[in-house]
Amino acid sequence: CHYSYSHNWLIETLDYPSILNNFIYIFDFADYQMRASHVCVSSSAGTLEKVFRSNSSRIFPDYYFFNHINGIAMLQMEMYYQFLKENGVRLEVVLKWFYTEYLQKEFGCAEMRVSLPSEFSTIQEKCENICSAMEMIIKQFSYYATTKSIDFELLSISSGSPKFDQIPSMLHHKYIYGGLSNGLYRKIDYLLFSDQCMLRYVERIAKDHDIYQSFFELLGKEKIYRSDFHKMDYQNLNLLRGLDLIRILEDDSICLGDHMKLLVLFDLHQHDVICRLHYPDECQPLFDEWIEKNILVEESKLLTKPESDYFSFLLNHEKFSNGYDIRNKYAHGAGQIITDENEHKMNYNILLRLMVILAIKINDEFCLFSRHTNEITDSEE
Repeated sequence: CHYSYSHNWLIETLDYPSILNNFIYIFDFADYQMRASHVCVSSSAGTLEKVFRSNSSRIFPDYYFFNHINGIAMLQMEMYYQFLKENGVRLEVVLKWFYTEYLQKEFGCAEMRVSLPSEFSTIQEKCENICSAMEMIIKQFSYYATTKSIDFELLSISSGSPKFDQIPSMLHHKYIYGGLSNGLYRKIDYLLFSDQCMLRYVERIAKDHDIYQSFFELLGKEKIYRSDFHKMDYQNLNLLRGLDLIRILEDDSICLGDHMKLLVLFDLHQHDVICRLHYPDECQPLFDEWIEKNILVEESKLLTKPESDYFSFLLNHEKFSNGYDIRNKYAHGAGQIITDENEHKMNYNILLRLMVILAIKINDEFCLFSRHTNEITDSEE
């Protein structure tokens, strides 16, 4: 892979808001729904990886593509951190500005207190400091999300590290996942998008073309008829037809069905989660209908499940036994055992990346909350 960036653009965007925006729009740390891009999702794994990896829930599935994009992210962070430093900007100062000034001025958030590493700290001290700063930020946001205030006296006596999958959201109906209770979502996902589903194979098409990766791709590119399939496949075709995901026309040809439904399902297949508040209003009744039918389920937390797993994998062993355990190394003094300065630098690179992702997620939370609150107020008026 080869990546290049405009030096002129980076020089022209040295103000603090633009620096954080560059992580989203230049370095692709998040997509248009502000979902973190470096997480592990099931669609990124090859079939052999899924077959041969451990099925233990305690093993994080660090697939090849996951390691690839995280290696790129590490290089991006190293490059940009040094670039900012050479131009008189410390990323730590930008992050502190975001939490202690920007959120207050832009959204009226209560005062937040953040202590980030100083310029003259050793790399080990920087790792220790940023770990404690991240925990304090999460505790302050969690308290604010539930009470719309921050009680520092209460926070000072709270113990234990935060659970990343339990960080609350200020919003209701935020994230959508595939429902697991009745298996219908998994069935639909398999029929439409799996490279193991035989609906993607049509003998007369396969003679002249490579086999398509999914039934969804096949329908998008070829003229297909019901007679192309064996009668045993009709039950699955009728299932998709009943949900208006495919349509069978008068000449017995099969075409794609409701585009909105297919867009939602494809997005969910690609990312394992979607943020419904980033979807237009006309999609909301569909979400409500499918949630009621248990095809989809919803949850409201700050982080998506792939994101909270990603944080846990890198920072502790609470959920995954094969994680990096960075937070625990520095929180319990074990960082002093690390004698390789390059390992400290790598850990600090990861910690900075998580701090940037956390800032992106919190900013998106406040933006959505502000917009949603204004929409409710306008509708009441």
